[in-house]
Amino acid sequence: MSTPDISIIANQAIMEIEHEFNITVSLLKEVCHPTKTPVLTHRPAATTAPPPEKITQKPCLPDDRRCLLQRQKSWRDGVLDKSEILEIKKIAETTSNPPKEFLSRIYKTPSYIQHMGKTKRGNKALNWRVDGIGEFLCPSLHLVNNIYEAFGKKKWTHSTSKKTYTPAPDEFRCQQILGNEQQCSRRHCKGSHFCTIHLKKQQLKR
Repeated sequence: MSTPDISIIANQAIMEIEHEFNITVSLLKEVCHPTKTPVLTHRPAATTAPPPEKITQKPCLPDDRRCLLQRQKSWRDGVLDKSEILEIKKIAETTSNPPKEFLSRIYKTPSYIQHMGKTKRGNKALNWRVDGIGEFLCPSLHLVNNIYEAFGKKKWTHSTSKKTYTPAPDEFRCQQILGNEQQCSRRHCKGSHFCTIHLKKQQLKR
């Protein structure tokens, strides 16, 4: 039996060492730099968009929000008729006490007696309003209250007189004659025959 060639045995040994070395290097690369696997994310199925909300137009506000128009839909459903109120207003304007006359005639109308009985207006129209809200029971009572308050304000304005002042004594009185041909009632300034206002007007030539 012939002995194998030493060179052939050496070459085989070198090839086996290289093969083992390559395997070792590949294992080290795998450990140090692992291969990233793609992450699969779950995507929900496409859903249809919800339908847009319907925009409903709000009902128009009544002419006067203080009146409960949802209870009294029209003037015919109210306590009094509008033309009847205006007719009583014209009559009351010709009297010496319009506010009192106006309410007195309102209370005596058959329609008011039918709906309100003997109930009077009360302080600040309390008996004509809804408890705790301040809204009027119907537009007709609201109109009556407005006319009554207008009459009262007009009467108060006419009855209020201007304040009158006691004129100064003649020896100390301003010598200025006013447009109504009356002498000024104020006291004149020291060293002058005119009060402060008229003295200043003369100095300014007004």
